[in-house]
Amino acid sequence: MHVYEFNYPGMIIILSDKDTAWAIKGLIDDIENSFTEAAVALNLFESERLRPHEELHNNDLQKSADPEFLMKNWEEERNKRIELTTKYQAQFISEGKDPYSYEQSMNIHELVETALRHEKWKSGVFPRSYEHKIIFIYAKAFVSALDMVGKLLHFLWKDYKNILPQGVTDQKDKFFQILPQLKGVRDSLQHHEHRGRGLDKNGQSLDIQPGSKGGINIIGNKSLVLNHLNGNKFGTTINDGQFVEVEISDQTMKPVQQCIQGIIDSFSWEGIGSCRPN
Repeated sequence: MHVYEFNYPGMIIILSDKDTAWAIKGLIDDIENSFTEAAVALNLFESERLRPHEELHNNDLQKSADPEFLMKNWEEERNKRIELTTKYQAQFISEGKDPYSYEQSMNIHELVETALRHEKWKSGVFPRSYEHKIIFIYAKAFVSALDMVGKLLHFLWKDYKNILPQGVTDQKDKFFQILPQLKGVRDSLQHHEHRGRGLDKNGQSLDIQPGSKGGINIIGNKSLVLNHLNGNKFGTTINDGQFVEVEISDQTMKPVQQCIQGIIDSFSWEGIGSCRPN
């Protein structure tokens, strides 16, 4: 588990204008909250990434090696199919249909398979296509949360740059140097209605840049790559046609944590200090 601490020297920022001090403290709290969302997304992402290989895979191996389990599972499914088939055959006969004709037997087969799928879903078994989306949801949440950190840093600097300590500006600049592609990835996520059609933010065709990245060979203007996971790297084609990635990892989070702590330390504080999370 990844947990990131922030040390606050006090409770209140020391500025001559108390209202401004509280407003700045509120923005810092918002920055920390967005960072915390990224931390939670990272932990969930890593848990989900490991789960298929450890939990599900090992369970499947254990079950497949257990003849008794296999036989019991096969018998239960066979009996359920027979029960459902008999039910639908009787229904078709009552409706004046021949359940043994090729056409109607295929209809019954489809009804049986649909009923079995729905039963699995009701018991809590996700469809494979749903399972596949979970890790992407966490990856996108990570990117969006860090992007919000960047937005809040920008507005902290923009709204109060005339009174901010130099350290705040330095840390803000450092953040965008650490994650230069973050905004582009986030924009492509938010504007999939454009990017999915191969368009930039102005509705013009993307000039896809050739090359090889993330295990993908991008060789021409038809090689549009969106929402791609390569290990712990989430990549997508951005507005200028480049394919770029953001790494979902502790190595990404630690420098951002240092930037936020650097901003906190740039101010003078009064009151009792604290450590977060607590």
